[in-house]
Amino acid sequence: MGGRNPLVLATGLGSAAALAGIIQVPGLSQFFGCTPLDPLAWLTVVGCATGATALAAIAPHLLPAANSPDSTTVRAAAQPLTLTAAGTPQALTPADHQEHR
Repeated sequence: MGGRNPLVLATGLGSAAALAGIIQVPGLSQFFGCTPLDPLAWLTVVGCATGATALAAIAPHLLPAANSPDSTTVRAAAQPLTLTAAGTPQALTPADHQEHR
């Protein structure tokens, strides 16, 4: 399942509607200790949610190295490290890696 799955979209929208109801309905908001939001606050909420969703959708296209399984960046991040005597990190060679197992 992913973000473009209709079930995921429906669940997200339902969750947002429930949260908005809890915040805006006077009895519920008092019970949960919330203060209803004014229109400017809702504009901020919707703008931030929209911006974060758009960024999550376009990030894979902006950062192709992070998606590529044969990327050297991914391999370097997955390589085990050890600390030298001076305390600086150093990548383990395959032979060193066998010694530390």
